[in-house]
This record gives sequence, structure tokens and C-alpha cells, in this order.
Amino acid sequence: MDIVTAADADGINAWLHDGATSWATLSAAGDGHTLAYQGGPRRLADELEEAWDQWTAQGPPISTTTA
Repeated sequence: MDIVTAADADGINAWLHDGATSWATLSAAGDGHTLAYQGGPRRLADELEEAWDQWTAQGPPISTTTA
């Protein structure tokens, strides 16, 4: 998966590509919402949203390393 991000006045934007034929763009709308556009057989924006929801529900990973 290739992911490129950039910030603008509205927030963080992301461009995703699976290296084959599926792609998605996520654009900050400036009002706290994000606009998603996607194409190809994989629904990359939907996959990302599901993964994000699981991550926020379970909490971030706990580091097991010590300094």
C-alpha cells in the first residue's frame, strides 16, 4: 500500500494506492469532516475507516520496550 499525506489550510489529506488498480483520496473539508473518493475493486477508504474504528475502539498499541 502506498500512502502519501500532505497538509493544507483545511487539514491533512491522504492519497492511497494499492500498487495495482485501487486508489482513494481523503481530503480534509475544513469543518471537521473528510471527503473520500475511491475507485477500483478494493474500497481502500472503507478499509482504512474500518481499521481506524478498530484501532480507536481498542486503543493504541502498548509499547513493550523500555528505554
